[in-house]
Amino acid sequence: MSEREWTDNRLIEGAALEHAGLMIRRAVTEAACLISGNLAKGLEACSPISQMVGLYQLRRAHDGIRIARDRALLVGVAGPEGWHDGYACSPATGLYTRFDLSGPALDDALAEGTSADLADGSPSAAVLFAGLTCLLTRNETGAELWVETAFTTYMTTWFARRQ
Repeated sequence: MSEREWTDNRLIEGAALEHAGLMIRRAVTEAACLISGNLAKGLEACSPISQMVGLYQLRRAHDGIRIARDRALLVGVAGPEGWHDGYACSPATGLYTRFDLSGPALDDALAEGTSADLADGSPSAAVLFAGLTCLLTRNETGAELWVETAFTTYMTTWFARRQ
């Protein structure tokens, strides 16, 4: 095999893969910004109707996803770039790829991917999943796994090869 022949392919935006009872759909990229510093001030300034969600919590459109004590991702929002009163806002569109997960094998796939206790949750949505630091939230139909875009192919392959 030539080192130029790649056998693994990433899911393109909007495409889906069904494997072993799990539906994996790659969401279309939305505008996003990264808030650092005082999250309350940043959230109020960029998206006042939003709330902050943590590990495996239900996320509504425009809710902030807490990454760390002083860092959050706002999806569907393009906040004012730069330093402000106690917080900084950076463009983050395309920084993460979102996989929407659903199906009868969802719980099994989550258990295979992480050892975190999803029932107890955490203020931070960051979790080690399949060897990568990812963000894990929920929607009305299942789970949302946010992976740094550079690892889209890796995660697609992990899902496709799970038993």
